[in-house]
Amino acid sequence: MDLTADVWASAPSDIYVATGLYGTGEIAHRNGSAWSLMTLPAVSGESWSAMHAVWGPSANDVWAGGGTKGQFTNPKARLLRRQNKGAWVVDSSLPTAAGDAYVLSIWGEDANNVFVLVRSSTTLPPLLSYAKIFRKNGGSWAQMTVPAYPSSILMRHIWGKSSSDVYAVGTQLDSGSNPVKALLWHYDGNGSWKDITTLPGDAVQLGAVHGAGNEIIAVGSYWDGSKYRGMRLTSTDLSNWTRFNSTVTEADSAVWSPWQGAALPAALRVRNRLALPA
Repeated sequence: MDLTADVWASAPSDIYVATGLYGTGEIAHRNGSAWSLMTLPAVSGESWSAMHAVWGPSANDVWAGGGTKGQFTNPKARLLRRQNKGAWVVDSSLPTAAGDAYVLSIWGEDANNVFVLVRSSTTLPPLLSYAKIFRKNGGSWAQMTVPAYPSSILMRHIWGKSSSDVYAVGTQLDSGSNPVKALLWHYDGNGSWKDITTLPGDAVQLGAVHGAGNEIIAVGSYWDGSKYRGMRLTSTDLSNWTRFNSTVTEADSAVWSPWQGAALPAALRVRNRLALPA
């Protein structure tokens, strides 16, 4: 396993990693003493091309997401579920459509309130990348209404404090797929997702969001005129932001906040318009 996309654990003896090589998707599991690659369900005519997300409400209920691809077909977003420590099963009830390529992030308040972020694209010109968010509210999935943009976007991460206080972050792209504007969406439980427009103007991408107490922490990068540099933003009201610029990374891409006022970030380096693990 060369690429680590996401990590979730119910205990030190029960750790899941969404991982893989370039062009493959895998889930690694640690049982307390050793790591092993888990068996993924077979999909007829396709192979697992990516595994991006893993999350669970408990040790007996774990979700994972990525995508599969056939030799002559485009990637298809796939959602997996493992219950009672059994086999992984594809959740075919997720209402994806043509162009939905990958599940990128999963978060939930509990087993009955789960949010799934999917990367999608148009299938006819003009070819644009966009995002879908699905919510499982009880027994079924429903696609949510999200902000629309005239150009491509890439939303990377979803996280919440409750099912009525959820956040998604990403970037708006130019015609060359370069990040040009950081995006932060908020769902407050009332209708559709809202675009938060108070971010610093030079912020070009956000890779992750987390928080504790009444504080939100978003990490990503800004453009200083010659290169990308890492940036961390904190807010308690989504209007006023405290900013911390990194002097050593090109993009902060992951963050975890154990308590209000504390943040543990991870970094990326940006090469050829793509964010790569540092």
